[in-house]
Amino acid sequence: MCLDHPVSMLLNTRPVSIFQSTQQNLGEDEKITASATIPQNTITKLRITSEDTSSVVIRHLLNKFNIIDSPKSYGLYEQTSDESDKEVKLRKISSTEKPLIIFLQWNSKPKEKKKFLLKECYSGDIMWESFSIPELSNFILILEMEYKQEMELLATKFHTHRHNILSKMRELRPNEVLYV
Repeated sequence: MCLDHPVSMLLNTRPVSIFQSTQQNLGEDEKITASATIPQNTITKLRITSEDTSSVVIRHLLNKFNIIDSPKSYGLYEQTSDESDKEVKLRKISSTEKPLIIFLQWNSKPKEKKKFLLKECYSGDIMWESFSIPELSNFILILEMEYKQEMELLATKFHTHRHNILSKMRELRPNEVLYV
């Protein structure tokens, strides 16, 4: 898996509290969702048949990790690389192709490595209404932190360049008074 952004995951159900046990809806499970980031290059095994299409495999992978995002926002890719990983080719597998059949057709070239990747398909538009208020609040906090870091970096660069320019000016014209 090669996912760059946090995903929405369905967590295990909470244990029943004393208060919940006294309520009438005791049998209903409370579903908890959370945003999480899957570590880069996570590897997993999956049991599929030769009849499973890539869209079915994507749904199986998302279910395996309890990811509740839309399967349409992900794509299955075939990655081919040489032994030094200097040249990497990535091909999106269409929704009707069958990954097991593709896997069985791979040649066993000793200098070529192949694997499947689950990646996000970027549509360009973010559907903000699909996020919950806490998730949106987290996005805002993260953006504010990134903004503050960028502004501090920019200010540091400015002061460094300003100092260097003033130093050069003093070297070139030591007798002049600089008004800064």
